Amino acid sequence: MKIISFNVRGLGSLIKRKEIFRLVRREKPDVLFLQETKLEEVEVSLCKMLWFSDDCDWVMQKSVGNSGGMLCI
Repeated sequence: MKIISFNVRGLGSLIKRKEIFRLVRREKPDVLFLQETKLEEVEVSLCKMLWFSDDCDWVMQKSVGNSGGMLCI
């Protein structure tokens, strides 16, 4: 089982999202865990884009103010 855990220090930037997309496409992990997303909500479309597939489940913990936030796909 391949797991990627990454402290993204904010997931609002399109550049970061593209880098994570490339990482997932290259490494093909079974689980992707992103910390410090700093997002209060996560759209389904974001998860599907990051995972490179429509076939994914995800859970998230929203950020509190400007800190925290986790996403597991």
